[in-house]
Amino acid sequence: MNTSKKVLIAIYLIFVVIFAWQSAKQKAAPLPAPVRITSDTTSFVLPTTPIISIINETDAEVTVDTCKDIEVVANGVQKTSLPDAFCRQVPVPAKSVTPLFGKTKEDILTFQTSFEKIPSTALTFSYTQPTTSNHSDISITISHAGYIRLFFRTFFYNPVYNLFAGLVLLFPGYSLGWAIITITLIIRLGLLIPQQKMLVSQRRMQVIQPKIKAIQEEFKGDQAKIGMKMMELYKREGVNPLGSCLPILIQIPILIVLYQVILHISVTSNFSHIYHFSCLHELKNVTLNTYFFGLHLEKSGGIVGIILGVLTGGLQFGQMWLSQKKLKAKQTEKEEKPKDPNVPDMQQMQKMMIYIFPAMAGLFAYQFPAGVGLYWLIGTVFMICQQYVANRQAEDKKIIIRDKAGNVIG
Repeated sequence: MNTSKKVLIAIYLIFVVIFAWQSAKQKAAPLPAPVRITSDTTSFVLPTTPIISIINETDAEVTVDTCKDIEVVANGVQKTSLPDAFCRQVPVPAKSVTPLFGKTKEDILTFQTSFEKIPSTALTFSYTQPTTSNHSDISITISHAGYIRLFFRTFFYNPVYNLFAGLVLLFPGYSLGWAIITITLIIRLGLLIPQQKMLVSQRRMQVIQPKIKAIQEEFKGDQAKIGMKMMELYKREGVNPLGSCLPILIQIPILIVLYQVILHISVTSNFSHIYHFSCLHELKNVTLNTYFFGLHLEKSGGIVGIILGVLTGGLQFGQMWLSQKKLKAKQTEKEEKPKDPNVPDMQQMQKMMIYIFPAMAGLFAYQFPAGVGLYWLIGTVFMICQQYVANRQAEDKKIIIRDKAGNVIG
C-alpha cells in the first residue's frame, strides 16, 4: 500500500473517531411534557390575538386553573397570574388540544384592549401541572401594524369596513348581500365623473383612429415625427392612450379591500376597526346573514363560483366589446390599409384586451368570495350603462380627416 493511500485511510479513521466521540457526548433531546401549553403561532400583529391551548397526551382528563397553574412574564416583568377576565377552570380531555383562552369574542376583545396602548409586548406563558414535575412554556410577541399597513387600514380598509357595518345594520335581517349591492352603487357613483371621463377618452381613441392612420401615412418612416404628432393629436382631442386600461386598473385596490372586508367582516378580531360610534358597535352583537338568494357570499369556487365567473366574464366582455365596436363601415374599410411594422398597433392591443380582461374578471369572480363576484357583476352592469353614454358623448363630436394635400377625406 502506497503512502498516499495510508494517509487517506488515517484521515478517514480520525474523522470516524471524532464523529463517534461527538455523538457520544450529545444528550438525547428531552421529550416534551405530556401535558403542555401551546399557542396557535408565536407572533401576532393587532388586531389578531393569540389562542392559548393545552395539549394533553395522557390517557386521563386534567383540569387547568388558568390563574393558579399559569404564570406570565410580560416584557421581562414577572406577573403572578393572568387578569381576572382570563381566570377559569378548564377541563382538558385525554388525547386532546383544548383552548384555554383567546378563542371567544370576550377573550379577543380583552386581549385587544390590554395591548392597544403598548407598542410591542413579549409574553411568556408558563404552565406547571399540579402534583407533577411537568413544566412547559411558550413565548409570543404581540405588536402593532407598521406604517404601510397602518396607512392601508386607515385610508382604505377602515372606511369600507365601517361603511359595510353601517349598511348591514340598516337592512332587515342584517343582509350582507344588500349591503354589497348598496356599496357597489356608492363606489360607482363616487367614481362616476372620473371614470366617465376615462371611458369617453377610451372611446375617442376609437373615433380618432382615421386621424392616427393619416398621421402614420403622412410621416411614414419618421418615427420621431409620428410620435410628436400623435402626442399633439392626443392632447388636442383630449384622449389618453391608456384610457382603456384605467377603468379596470382603478378597481384593483377596491377589489383587494372588498376581498379582505367580505372575508373577515364577521371575524371578532376585526371589531377593533369599528369607529367610535355606539351605533356601529351593535355589529358585535348581531349575526350577519351571509346568504343572498341562496348564494353564500363568504365562499368561493364550486358550481356557484363557475356560474358567477361565467356571468361576470360575459358581461365584462360585453362592456369591452361595446367600448371597442366599430364606428362606421366606411371607417373600417379605410383601416384595412397596410400597416407600418415599426408603429405600435393600438387597435391590436385593444383587441387583445377585449379577451384578456373578461377572462381575468371571470377568474376573479370564481376564486374570490362570492360577495366580491357579486360586486363585480353589479358594477359591470353599471359600467355597461356608462359605456353606452360615453359612446354617445364621444361620437357626437364631428371628425374631419384630411389627406396630405389638405383635402377632406372623411
